[in-house]
Amino acid sequence: MFDGRKLVCRWIGKVFVSSLLMGATLAGSQQSAVYKQTNIISDGAVPALVTDPNFVDPWGISIGQELWINTNVTGFSYVTDDAGNIAFKATIPPASGTGKGSPTGTVAVNGAPAGSFLLSNGQPAVFLFCSLDGTISGWNLNSTGNVAETKVNNSANKAVYTDMALLTNSSGTFILAANFGAGHSVEMYDGSFHSVGSQSGFFVDPNLPAGYAPYAIHTIGSTVYVTYMLRDRTTFQETLGAGTGIVDAFDVNGQLVKRAITGGNLNAPWGMAMAPAGFGKFGGDLLVGNFGDGVINVYDPTSYTLLGQLADANGNVIANSGLWELVFGQGSAATGDANTLYFSAGLNQEKDGLFGSIAAVGPAPAGSFAVNPSATTITVTRGQSGNVTLSLVPSNGFTGTVQLACSGLPAGTACQFSSPSVTISGSGTAQTTLTVSSSTTYTPPPGYGLRAPGGWMKGGSGIALAAITPAAGLLVLGTLRRRKFLTMLGVVALGLVVSLGATGCGGKNSSSSGGTTVATPTGTSQFTVTATSGATTTSTVLTLTVQ
Repeated sequence: MFDGRKLVCRWIGKVFVSSLLMGATLAGSQQSAVYKQTNIISDGAVPALVTDPNFVDPWGISIGQELWINTNVTGFSYVTDDAGNIAFKATIPPASGTGKGSPTGTVAVNGAPAGSFLLSNGQPAVFLFCSLDGTISGWNLNSTGNVAETKVNNSANKAVYTDMALLTNSSGTFILAANFGAGHSVEMYDGSFHSVGSQSGFFVDPNLPAGYAPYAIHTIGSTVYVTYMLRDRTTFQETLGAGTGIVDAFDVNGQLVKRAITGGNLNAPWGMAMAPAGFGKFGGDLLVGNFGDGVINVYDPTSYTLLGQLADANGNVIANSGLWELVFGQGSAATGDANTLYFSAGLNQEKDGLFGSIAAVGPAPAGSFAVNPSATTITVTRGQSGNVTLSLVPSNGFTGTVQLACSGLPAGTACQFSSPSVTISGSGTAQTTLTVSSSTTYTPPPGYGLRAPGGWMKGGSGIALAAITPAAGLLVLGTLRRRKFLTMLGVVALGLVVSLGATGCGGKNSSSSGGTTVATPTGTSQFTVTATSGATTTSTVLTLTVQ
């Protein structure tokens, strides 16, 4: 005989299971917003994998066959891999020719036209460096004593080169140097190290506030980003502070596209990088590092809307004082993992140094709890009761109020908790006593199990139909954002559980119009204790023996 009620129950069950599986899939695909920092090389000011006392105030990082990291205070460019194994150090000479250099930005020369950036040994430079004392120098494998060769010296003009980049357009490949000194402009040099000279509107922001000068420059794809910082016009020192800094976007011909970011979370912005898709929640977004407070801000790469900041598993914003460069690796141990961000920082007001990495890690475990019974079996004589102590043990710092309930008990039995609502915290275990009572007889309430007149679409079964509607609607909400979807999924799942309980899916219908007296059955069965707090649910199965 056709039983529509059973058909609906089966259909709801399938939707319920499918919904849970869909939710689990989406939840698993959520990208991590948690990031972990690893200290790779330091001068000893902070723990790191490798310690080198000369690793002081690292600035620019460039990547060739390995990672090259300039140390401004000691005048070196360290050559290392992503584990901090130092191969050698190249020396960057000062403008005067004696003493220590002061390298800042660096670039690896890749894809430049033949004959470009030649050094006196007849070979092209493989790496280029700029310095605070107004020089641009180059290095290749034939450089004597691993000392870079100075090719541009503008120290007499009080140039202060705080960063550099390479630019390739239809006219060739050029060096771009951010002059934070007397020139306070973006300078351009061709493959022969000759100044191209300023052109009308070339890397110029006509609305730049007075006192600001180019601070850093980065070529990212077809966009050239220039960061500007307020400075003292005499000492050329940055004027640090929250809300200081500007980021402009230019095209490869040096024309201003737009003012990307002004003030806000900026505080002396210097490092910039576009995150790859594998960089967790912020994959595909623009990262901007602050020298002033050491924080890495995240922006939408099109609208330049602030999206957040990199934070660790405890929700603390990751900050490294004196933060300079931000670069992603190129996919090997020598050049760094492609989905890992590498950074340099002049800690403690540039008196110390750190080279480290930041990678997206799995989401921090959500706070939860377990239900641990003092015994897994309760034995009672029919008509009497038995009890067991339940310990609720928090994990991962869970704090909250937990509601307790029983399900699956045989007819004629009931459960009761000494405290059906228990508050627990990450600092200790809470307990409650569960008592299971049995009776010699059991009388169901009048009308129990009756069919409503008119068939299965009446009475409690209407609740099941009501549950179907949101479940079906769920299937067409594909355009909702994942978080909203998951929230709605929980509501629908809860509704289905309630509906199934109300309609008694899988149960038998009674044809009796009055109460039936049933003796509590003897024997062994299992029932479930469920503990729920918000979206967190856990359970334990107990065995009940009635004698």
